[in-house]
Amino acid sequence: MADAQTKQVASLPATARRTVDEDPPATVQMVRTDYGGQIAVHDFGGDPKLGHVVLLPANGFHGLCYKALAGHLRSQLHCYAIDAPDQGSSGPAPPDGNFYDHYITAVRAFLDHFALPGCHVFGHSSGGLTAAALELRAPGSFSSLYLYEPVLFAPLITDWYQKHGKGLEHPGAKLAVRRRVTFASKAAALTNYARKPPFHYFRADVLLNYVQHGFAPTSGAHGSTDGTVSLRCSPQAESRVYNEAISISIDVWPHISSIRTHTTVACGTDDPKNTFAEAEKNAPWLVEGIALARLEKYSHVRHLGPMEDPAFIAGRLLKHIQASGDQARWQGLSRRQEVQLSKL
Repeated sequence: MADAQTKQVASLPATARRTVDEDPPATVQMVRTDYGGQIAVHDFGGDPKLGHVVLLPANGFHGLCYKALAGHLRSQLHCYAIDAPDQGSSGPAPPDGNFYDHYITAVRAFLDHFALPGCHVFGHSSGGLTAAALELRAPGSFSSLYLYEPVLFAPLITDWYQKHGKGLEHPGAKLAVRRRVTFASKAAALTNYARKPPFHYFRADVLLNYVQHGFAPTSGAHGSTDGTVSLRCSPQAESRVYNEAISISIDVWPHISSIRTHTTVACGTDDPKNTFAEAEKNAPWLVEGIALARLEKYSHVRHLGPMEDPAFIAGRLLKHIQASGDQARWQGLSRRQEVQLSKL
Protein backbone atom coordinates (compact mmCIF):
# COMPACT_ATOMS: atom_id res chain seq x y z
CA MET A 1 0.00 0.00 0.00
CA ALA A 2 2.84 2.39 0.85
CA ASP A 3 4.47 1.77 -2.53
CA ALA A 4 1.15 2.36 -4.27
CA GLN A 5 0.67 5.65 -2.42
CA THR A 6 4.19 6.76 -3.27
CA LYS A 7 3.42 6.05 -6.93
CA GLN A 8 0.18 8.05 -6.58
CA VAL A 9 2.09 11.03 -5.24
CA ALA A 10 4.66 10.66 -8.01
CA SER A 11 1.86 10.59 -10.58
CA LEU A 12 0.48 13.97 -9.51
CA PRO A 13 0.90 16.72 -12.10
CA ALA A 14 4.44 18.06 -12.14
CA THR A 15 3.17 21.51 -11.21
CA ALA A 16 1.60 20.09 -8.04
CA ARG A 17 4.81 18.35 -7.03
CA ARG A 18 6.91 21.44 -7.78
CA THR A 19 4.70 23.72 -5.71
CA VAL A 20 4.58 21.58 -2.57
CA ASP A 21 7.25 23.83 -0.99
CA GLU A 22 5.56 27.06 -2.08
CA ASP A 23 3.34 29.09 0.23
CA PRO A 24 -0.35 28.13 0.10
CA PRO A 25 -2.58 30.56 -1.83
CA ALA A 26 -4.28 33.20 0.33
CA THR A 27 -7.84 31.87 0.09
CA VAL A 28 -8.58 31.95 3.83
CA GLN A 29 -11.14 34.27 5.39
CA MET A 30 -10.62 35.00 9.08
CA VAL A 31 -13.67 35.28 11.34
CA ARG A 32 -13.54 36.67 14.90
CA THR A 33 -15.03 34.61 17.71
CA ASP A 34 -16.63 35.53 21.04
CA TYR A 35 -13.55 34.27 22.90
CA GLY A 36 -11.51 36.94 21.11
CA GLY A 37 -9.61 34.72 18.70
CA GLN A 38 -9.98 34.15 14.98
CA ILE A 39 -10.83 31.07 12.95
CA ALA A 40 -9.99 30.35 9.33
CA VAL A 41 -12.86 29.62 6.95
CA HIS A 42 -12.35 28.09 3.51
CA ASP A 43 -15.09 28.83 0.98
CA PHE A 44 -15.04 26.14 -1.70
CA GLY A 45 -18.09 27.58 -3.49
CA GLY A 46 -20.61 25.41 -5.27
CA ASP A 47 -24.20 25.38 -6.52
CA PRO A 48 -26.56 25.48 -3.50
CA LYS A 49 -29.29 23.33 -5.07
CA LEU A 50 -29.41 21.33 -1.84
CA GLY A 51 -28.29 24.23 0.34
CA HIS A 52 -25.04 24.88 2.17
CA VAL A 53 -22.79 22.52 4.11
CA VAL A 54 -19.97 23.21 6.54
CA LEU A 55 -17.21 20.63 6.95
CA LEU A 56 -15.76 20.32 10.46
CA PRO A 57 -12.36 18.57 10.42
CA ALA A 58 -10.99 15.79 12.56
CA ASN A 59 -8.37 16.63 15.16
CA GLY A 60 -5.00 17.46 13.62
CA PHE A 61 -6.41 18.18 10.17
CA HIS A 62 -7.18 21.53 8.58
CA GLY A 63 -10.14 22.40 6.38
CA LEU A 64 -8.24 22.08 3.11
CA CYS A 65 -7.84 18.35 3.76
CA TYR A 66 -11.51 18.23 2.74
CA LYS A 67 -11.06 20.11 -0.53
CA ALA A 68 -11.34 16.84 -2.47
CA LEU A 69 -14.55 15.94 -0.62
CA ALA A 70 -15.98 19.38 -1.43
CA GLY A 71 -15.03 18.89 -5.06
CA HIS A 72 -17.49 15.99 -5.26
CA LEU A 73 -20.23 18.04 -3.58
CA ARG A 74 -20.05 21.38 -5.37
CA SER A 75 -22.52 20.49 -8.12
CA GLN A 76 -25.23 20.26 -5.44
CA LEU A 77 -23.98 22.18 -2.41
CA HIS A 78 -22.15 25.36 -1.50
CA CYS A 79 -19.31 24.09 0.68
CA TYR A 80 -17.30 25.64 3.50
CA ALA A 81 -14.69 24.17 5.82
CA ILE A 82 -13.41 25.53 9.11
CA ASP A 83 -9.98 25.18 10.69
CA ALA A 84 -10.56 24.35 14.35
CA PRO A 85 -8.95 26.61 16.95
CA ASP A 86 -5.22 25.90 17.34
CA GLN A 87 -5.18 24.08 14.00
CA GLY A 88 -4.57 24.97 10.36
CA SER A 89 -4.60 28.74 9.85
CA SER A 90 -6.87 29.48 12.82
CA GLY A 91 -5.66 31.35 15.88
CA PRO A 92 -5.05 29.72 19.25
CA ALA A 93 -7.76 28.42 21.53
CA PRO A 94 -7.84 29.90 25.04
CA PRO A 95 -5.84 27.70 27.43
CA ASP A 96 -8.60 27.66 30.03
CA GLY A 97 -11.86 25.71 29.75
CA ASN A 98 -12.61 22.75 27.52
CA PHE A 99 -11.32 22.89 23.95
CA TYR A 100 -14.70 21.82 22.60
CA ASP A 101 -16.44 24.79 24.19
CA HIS A 102 -14.12 27.00 22.14
CA TYR A 103 -14.63 24.92 18.98
CA ILE A 104 -18.42 25.25 19.43
CA THR A 105 -18.04 29.01 19.88
CA ALA A 106 -15.97 29.13 16.69
CA VAL A 107 -18.61 27.28 14.66
CA ARG A 108 -21.33 29.60 15.98
CA ALA A 109 -19.20 32.56 14.87
CA PHE A 110 -19.03 31.04 11.38
CA LEU A 111 -22.82 30.53 11.22
CA ASP A 112 -23.45 34.09 12.37
CA HIS A 113 -20.83 35.66 10.09
CA PHE A 114 -22.12 33.97 6.94
CA ALA A 115 -25.78 34.09 8.04
CA LEU A 116 -26.08 30.31 7.67
CA PRO A 117 -28.11 29.03 10.61
CA GLY A 118 -29.80 25.80 9.59
CA CYS A 119 -27.15 24.69 7.09
CA HIS A 120 -26.09 21.05 6.81
CA VAL A 121 -23.00 19.90 8.68
CA PHE A 122 -20.42 17.20 8.03
CA GLY A 123 -18.51 16.51 11.24
CA HIS A 124 -15.51 14.19 11.25
CA SER A 125 -14.30 12.71 14.55
CA SER A 126 -13.79 15.73 16.86
CA GLY A 127 -15.75 17.77 14.32
CA GLY A 128 -18.64 15.34 14.73
CA LEU A 129 -18.63 15.73 18.51
CA THR A 130 -18.60 19.51 18.07
CA ALA A 131 -21.53 19.46 15.64
CA ALA A 132 -23.67 17.28 17.93
CA ALA A 133 -22.85 19.36 21.01
CA LEU A 134 -23.71 22.61 19.23
CA GLU A 135 -27.02 21.23 17.99
CA LEU A 136 -27.84 20.28 21.58
CA ARG A 137 -26.94 23.71 22.95
CA ALA A 138 -28.58 25.63 20.13
CA PRO A 139 -31.29 23.49 18.47
CA GLY A 140 -31.79 24.34 14.82
CA SER A 141 -28.16 25.30 14.24
CA PHE A 142 -28.13 22.61 11.54
CA SER A 143 -30.82 21.19 9.28
CA SER A 144 -29.08 17.80 9.23
CA LEU A 145 -26.03 16.14 10.73
CA TYR A 146 -23.70 13.68 9.00
CA LEU A 147 -21.24 12.50 11.64
CA TYR A 148 -18.31 10.36 10.55
CA GLU A 149 -16.98 8.41 13.55
CA PRO A 150 -17.72 11.21 16.03
CA VAL A 151 -15.77 10.97 19.28
CA LEU A 152 -18.89 11.50 21.38
CA PHE A 153 -18.42 8.62 23.76
CA ALA A 154 -21.08 6.56 25.52
CA PRO A 155 -20.98 6.02 29.32
CA LEU A 156 -19.47 2.55 28.87
CA ILE A 157 -16.36 4.26 27.48
CA THR A 158 -16.24 7.39 29.65
CA ASP A 159 -16.88 5.33 32.79
CA TRP A 160 -13.80 3.27 31.97
CA TYR A 161 -11.69 6.41 31.67
CA GLN A 162 -13.03 7.76 34.95
CA LYS A 163 -12.46 4.44 36.72
CA HIS A 164 -8.83 4.38 35.65
CA GLY A 165 -8.09 7.87 36.91
CA LYS A 166 -8.76 11.46 35.92
CA GLY A 167 -5.28 11.87 34.52
CA LEU A 168 -5.54 8.94 32.11
CA GLU A 169 -4.64 9.96 28.58
CA HIS A 170 -6.58 9.03 25.49
CA PRO A 171 -4.43 6.73 23.29
CA GLY A 172 -4.53 9.33 20.53
CA ALA A 173 -3.07 11.92 22.90
CA LYS A 174 -0.10 9.67 23.60
CA LEU A 175 0.53 9.28 19.89
CA ALA A 176 0.14 13.01 19.26
CA VAL A 177 2.87 14.09 21.65
CA ARG A 178 5.30 11.73 19.90
CA ARG A 179 4.48 13.07 16.47
CA ARG A 180 7.39 14.35 14.39
CA VAL A 181 6.98 18.10 14.03
CA THR A 182 9.76 19.33 11.73
CA PHE A 183 10.97 18.27 8.28
CA ALA A 184 13.65 19.59 5.96
CA SER A 185 10.95 20.63 3.48
CA LYS A 186 7.33 20.02 2.57
CA ALA A 187 8.51 17.64 -0.13
CA ALA A 188 10.38 15.64 2.52
CA ALA A 189 7.26 15.55 4.69
CA LEU A 190 5.17 14.38 1.74
CA THR A 191 7.57 11.55 0.98
CA ASN A 192 7.62 10.51 4.65
CA TYR A 193 3.84 10.43 5.03
CA ALA A 194 3.30 8.59 1.75
CA ARG A 195 5.07 5.58 3.28
CA LYS A 196 3.39 5.45 6.70
CA PRO A 197 -0.05 4.65 8.10
CA PRO A 198 -2.56 6.15 8.30
CA PHE A 199 -1.43 8.66 5.69
CA HIS A 200 -0.48 6.08 3.07
CA TYR A 201 -4.18 5.22 2.79
CA PHE A 202 -5.04 8.80 1.75
CA ARG A 203 -5.93 9.69 -1.82
CA ALA A 204 -2.84 11.37 -3.24
CA ASP A 205 -4.34 14.84 -3.71
CA VAL A 206 -5.65 14.81 -0.13
CA LEU A 207 -2.20 13.97 1.21
CA LEU A 208 -0.72 16.75 -0.89
CA ASN A 209 -3.20 19.27 0.53
CA TYR A 210 -2.55 18.06 4.07
CA VAL A 211 1.16 18.72 3.72
CA GLN A 212 1.01 21.87 1.62
CA HIS A 213 -1.35 23.68 3.97
CA GLY A 214 -0.52 21.94 7.25
CA PHE A 215 3.10 23.09 7.50
CA ALA A 216 4.73 26.50 7.83
CA PRO A 217 8.35 27.70 7.94
CA THR A 218 9.88 26.83 11.29
CA SER A 219 10.17 29.91 13.49
CA GLY A 220 13.34 30.38 15.50
CA ALA A 221 14.55 33.11 17.81
CA HIS A 222 13.29 36.57 16.89
CA GLY A 223 11.17 35.13 14.10
CA SER A 224 14.12 33.76 12.15
CA THR A 225 13.76 30.65 9.99
CA ASP A 226 16.25 27.91 9.16
CA GLY A 227 14.62 26.64 5.98
CA THR A 228 12.80 23.76 7.62
CA VAL A 229 9.03 23.42 7.98
CA SER A 230 6.95 22.48 11.02
CA LEU A 231 3.38 21.36 11.66
CA ARG A 232 0.94 24.22 12.17
CA CYS A 233 -0.95 22.07 14.72
CA SER A 234 1.41 21.39 17.62
CA PRO A 235 1.46 17.96 19.29
CA GLN A 236 0.35 19.62 22.54
CA ALA A 237 -2.71 21.18 20.88
CA GLU A 238 -3.62 17.89 19.20
CA SER A 239 -3.20 15.99 22.46
CA ARG A 240 -5.52 18.39 24.30
CA VAL A 241 -8.33 17.74 21.83
CA TYR A 242 -8.15 13.98 22.37
CA ASN A 243 -8.16 14.18 26.15
CA GLU A 244 -10.92 16.76 26.48
CA ALA A 245 -13.31 14.74 24.30
CA ILE A 246 -13.78 12.50 27.33
CA SER A 247 -14.99 15.18 29.74
CA ILE A 248 -17.33 16.88 27.28
CA SER A 249 -18.79 13.49 26.31
CA ILE A 250 -19.69 12.96 29.96
CA ASP A 251 -21.56 16.28 29.90
CA VAL A 252 -23.24 15.84 26.51
CA TRP A 253 -24.22 12.16 26.36
CA PRO A 254 -27.12 12.27 28.86
CA HIS A 255 -28.86 14.79 26.60
CA ILE A 256 -28.43 13.27 23.13
CA SER A 257 -32.08 12.22 22.98
CA SER A 258 -32.85 15.94 22.69
CA ILE A 259 -31.32 16.02 19.20
CA ARG A 260 -34.29 16.19 16.82
CA THR A 261 -32.32 16.64 13.62
CA HIS A 262 -31.99 14.05 10.85
CA THR A 263 -28.66 12.43 11.65
CA THR A 264 -26.46 9.89 9.90
CA VAL A 265 -23.69 8.35 12.00
CA ALA A 266 -21.16 6.72 9.68
CA CYS A 267 -18.21 4.53 10.56
CA GLY A 268 -15.48 2.63 8.80
CA THR A 269 -14.29 -0.92 9.20
CA ASP A 270 -13.49 -2.52 12.55
CA ASP A 271 -9.70 -2.47 12.76
CA PRO A 272 -8.13 -4.01 15.88
CA LYS A 273 -5.00 -1.91 15.33
CA ASN A 274 -7.01 1.30 15.07
CA THR A 275 -6.44 3.77 17.90
CA PHE A 276 -9.95 5.03 17.22
CA ALA A 277 -11.70 1.65 17.34
CA GLU A 278 -13.78 3.05 20.20
CA ALA A 279 -15.37 5.52 17.78
CA GLU A 280 -16.48 2.61 15.58
CA LYS A 281 -17.84 0.64 18.55
CA ASN A 282 -19.55 3.75 19.90
CA ALA A 283 -21.53 4.54 16.73
CA PRO A 284 -24.43 2.09 17.30
CA TRP A 285 -24.97 3.38 20.85
CA LEU A 286 -25.13 6.94 19.55
CA VAL A 287 -27.70 6.00 16.91
CA GLU A 288 -29.88 4.32 19.54
CA GLY A 289 -29.92 7.54 21.54
CA ILE A 290 -31.05 9.89 18.74
CA ALA A 291 -34.61 9.40 17.47
CA LEU A 292 -33.96 10.47 13.87
CA ALA A 293 -30.52 8.86 13.59
CA ARG A 294 -29.41 6.02 11.36
CA LEU A 295 -26.14 4.12 11.10
CA GLU A 296 -24.05 3.52 7.99
CA LYS A 297 -21.03 1.23 8.04
CA TYR A 298 -18.41 1.22 5.28
CA SER A 299 -16.18 -1.82 5.01
CA HIS A 300 -13.41 -0.41 2.81
CA VAL A 301 -12.36 2.70 4.76
CA ARG A 302 -11.12 3.49 8.26
CA HIS A 303 -11.32 6.33 10.78
CA LEU A 304 -9.91 8.73 8.20
CA GLY A 305 -12.23 7.50 5.46
CA PRO A 306 -13.03 11.01 4.15
CA MET A 307 -9.34 11.32 3.22
CA GLU A 308 -9.10 7.78 1.84
CA ASP A 309 -12.13 7.83 -0.46
CA PRO A 310 -13.63 11.34 -0.62
CA ALA A 311 -15.74 10.49 -3.69
CA PHE A 312 -17.51 7.65 -1.87
CA ILE A 313 -18.07 9.66 1.32
CA ALA A 314 -19.37 12.60 -0.72
CA GLY A 315 -21.86 10.28 -2.41
CA ARG A 316 -23.14 9.08 0.95
CA LEU A 317 -23.34 12.63 2.29
CA LEU A 318 -25.41 13.73 -0.71
CA LYS A 319 -27.82 10.83 -0.24
CA HIS A 320 -28.13 11.73 3.43
CA ILE A 321 -28.94 15.37 2.65
CA GLN A 322 -31.42 14.46 -0.08
CA ALA A 323 -33.25 12.08 2.28
CA SER A 324 -33.18 14.51 5.20
CA GLY A 325 -35.35 16.93 3.25
CA ASP A 326 -38.10 14.33 2.78
CA GLN A 327 -39.55 12.83 5.97
CA ALA A 328 -41.27 9.95 4.17
CA ARG A 329 -38.06 9.09 2.36
CA TRP A 330 -36.07 9.25 5.60
CA GLN A 331 -38.49 6.95 7.39
CA GLY A 332 -38.19 4.49 4.52
CA LEU A 333 -34.45 4.11 5.03
CA SER A 334 -32.98 1.26 7.02
CA ARG A 335 -31.98 2.28 10.55
CA ARG A 336 -28.73 0.38 10.07
CA GLN A 337 -27.05 -0.13 6.72
CA GLU A 338 -23.77 -1.59 5.56
CA VAL A 339 -22.82 0.19 2.35
CA GLN A 340 -20.45 -1.47 -0.10
CA LEU A 341 -18.01 0.47 -2.26
CA SER A 342 -20.06 -0.04 -5.43
CA LYS A 343 -23.24 1.40 -3.90
CA LEU A 344 -22.86 5.13 -4.35
